Amino acid sequence: MFRYHHRKLQRLTLELGLKAFKKLDDKSIEETCHRVLDNWRALIEDAQSVDLLLWIGDGDEVFNWRGRMEDQITWNDTIGFNCQKYGAYPHSRHYQAWPPRPYMQNPPKVTYNHIKTIIAALKSTCQAMYGKPLLVGETIDAGPEFVESQFKFERHPELLKGGPKSQLPYSLAFLCCYARMKADGYPYATFPDGLPEGTPFGTFLGRQFKSMADAVGFDWLWLSNGFGLTHYAWSYLGEVFDGTQYRPHLAPESIKQFASFWQTFRQESPDRPIEIRGTNFSIGMDATAHGIDIREIYRIGNLHLPSPNPPWGSNNLGLEMAAHMSRISFSPSRAIPLRYYVCDNWFAVVPWWDYYNREPFDIYCPMSAARLNELGQAETPTDLKLFTINTGFGELSRTQALEITPHLRRAFDMAPDEAGPLVWVYPFSEYQDELHKTDGCIHKSFFGDWYIARAITAGLPLNTVVTTDNFAKLMADNPDIFKGRTLIIPAPAGDWPYVAKLISFIRSGGKAIIYGSLADTPKALRDLLNIELADPVEGDLPVKLSMPTDSFSHPPKGRKLRHLGHNSDGGLQEVLRASDDAATQVRITAGSGKKKRIYALVRQMRSWKGGRVGWIHGSLPFDTRGSTLEPVNFDGTKFEDPTIWLRYLLADFGLDIRQNRDNAAVRPVNLFVSRSRGSFFFNGHTPESIASLRMSFDCGAPIFCERQMYVQDSVSQYHPDRSFHFECQAFVQQKQRSLITHKEQRTVASQTRRFQIGGLKQATVTLFVPAEAVTAEKLQIRNVIPYNIVDPTSGSKVRQKGLKYDKNGWPIEPLMKFKVDPTSGGIVLKNVTGTIDVVY
Repeated sequence: MFRYHHRKLQRLTLELGLKAFKKLDDKSIEETCHRVLDNWRALIEDAQSVDLLLWIGDGDEVFNWRGRMEDQITWNDTIGFNCQKYGAYPHSRHYQAWPPRPYMQNPPKVTYNHIKTIIAALKSTCQAMYGKPLLVGETIDAGPEFVESQFKFERHPELLKGGPKSQLPYSLAFLCCYARMKADGYPYATFPDGLPEGTPFGTFLGRQFKSMADAVGFDWLWLSNGFGLTHYAWSYLGEVFDGTQYRPHLAPESIKQFASFWQTFRQESPDRPIEIRGTNFSIGMDATAHGIDIREIYRIGNLHLPSPNPPWGSNNLGLEMAAHMSRISFSPSRAIPLRYYVCDNWFAVVPWWDYYNREPFDIYCPMSAARLNELGQAETPTDLKLFTINTGFGELSRTQALEITPHLRRAFDMAPDEAGPLVWVYPFSEYQDELHKTDGCIHKSFFGDWYIARAITAGLPLNTVVTTDNFAKLMADNPDIFKGRTLIIPAPAGDWPYVAKLISFIRSGGKAIIYGSLADTPKALRDLLNIELADPVEGDLPVKLSMPTDSFSHPPKGRKLRHLGHNSDGGLQEVLRASDDAATQVRITAGSGKKKRIYALVRQMRSWKGGRVGWIHGSLPFDTRGSTLEPVNFDGTKFEDPTIWLRYLLADFGLDIRQNRDNAAVRPVNLFVSRSRGSFFFNGHTPESIASLRMSFDCGAPIFCERQMYVQDSVSQYHPDRSFHFECQAFVQQKQRSLITHKEQRTVASQTRRFQIGGLKQATVTLFVPAEAVTAEKLQIRNVIPYNIVDPTSGSKVRQKGLKYDKNGWPIEPLMKFKVDPTSGGIVLKNVTGTIDVVY
């Protein structure tokens, strides 16, 4: 009987560079097409539909299209950063050290006829090999990297924004999608007499793309690196927030400008599907920095997919996960994309080998993320994009495909089917609504998303998200969805509508941790937390923690909290309303004397039916003033990392995850806990393998399948590898120290699964198995009786008192009685010693 049912991909997109086609005769093109589609055979067979995104250049082939199929195109036949002679980059060794070089000797000269032939060959080969149609997409990139673009930098430089001479000198020169074009006399296919003065770029691009796509056979369009959303896609700052000033009055105009691009483009090319890559950042970060209302983009652009996860988890997994969850929290359809960085079509780096060193954490970690829909159902990625399947030298590695494919398939098989222990309640609508006010609280979304991104980097196991809109609906229709979970939710601004639902949730037995300043929140929420406001305090402050922390072989000493109000949701203003309130437990204070402020607390009233609330102000460990493309953390030897404290606070909510590190400079383990088919799955990445985990949950120490773990005082310790993806079906509570083991056992035809948990000492064991195993009464648990081998020549049998034996003299192990915990759904056995055998 098969243990697992394989989940089918809805859609697979292979991203392929034109570099793979090193020879352009018909036979060579067909051979390349066959190899491309054969390398990824298992995934193509899994998928209900297959697409291919063809990377030619940056869109110059669209911009320069004259309607003549014999024209040569400018394409990405180099390795390195193009357009350096135009001053498109900030002064940096990163760019100057990589001037463009030919990717091979004598790269082929490519015409539009060649593109048409390649597209046709890809489609016919896929149909012949798999019986599946193939849709091929074209790419537009706004940046300077991919080709030497005379169109952008000589003919129409008025389209450019950013670059070293702009108001954001660390940005790159990118196309501004809503710009208007100067007149020229170039004979474009759709403007044969040249461009009229003031032509909207959206009109030009939409008309040119439709004409060229009709001629060569493109079916859809991909807008890369933030094009259509912002002209500062690689900067975490922008025109609306430049790192020093929030300028909410600019946001409404920014929304109109970008909407105008989509309107003019869709007037010319209304039908072909469009997908967007997005920026390197989250919905909330983009809203603050660039004034992006993504809802308007979805609506006017007629988009059906959100942008996928930023595919660079090897560099910043916390940012990738926060951005991914923010994007999937709300989307135009049920489809959710996941993008995986296999190769780099433009540079010499090969991520699977170079960045990841064959470690699959950036597969399992983002695949552990799920959103809860309006019915409370967990929804996970349906579409997979492989970016790209050729190297910068045009190589197509079958070995690479064979190594990656099993991890991708298992990650999709084990994707969550219910919420994890923590649920991020994300104010998607509120963050967008603030942009339409000239005095909107846009600082909330910048701080909120960056704080969560850094907290995840610091080990916060957060990988389930629900919008505040769906949270409110579920509270009305199905509040049990959040039973046994802890909500992680930002402190709202005054008129945000989810406050009443949140207060009701806590008072009726729910658990939640609120983060952010309480200065903007309604008084009812401050009263719930026993908080009132004083004058704001910021700067370098002494700090006191009254809760367990990570363990350090060389503990940091004398560090202060650096709290900067301009990027950390304001100064610290919170003080206790009633200092003698026994229900309030202060966990962190910052400052001293009259400037002492409450930084984090936990509160639980008897009338709340077991409900509990935590609050932490939070601080960003970096300064946005004078920053570069990405924030740089403060020196960890001098200043505390306050984003780690949110994980410490979880101990008050039954989720105690501490780490052992040599010193504060050792980066924490990234951990994500998901649920699938009853089991828990622990997915993660250890940036520095000298760190280890100590874990205890409400129901005890987690025991990983096919692993051994020491357990004492209901805490298990584990030294994770660089990547880990472990199933957990058992939690153990016991005082005594022992080595607990999990071992899979063989099954017979009527059984789905069988395993043993050994080494138990007067333990309470909680098992998590598929619900149908219990309802169908298939679950059987026995206490294993040790078998002592006697002298086989004696003919005698040793029998123990109180046991029954079968006809062959083997002891019959009686079934153990168990109870089902009504909150967690776990199977609970008490006072267990030795080994148990579990079968269903």
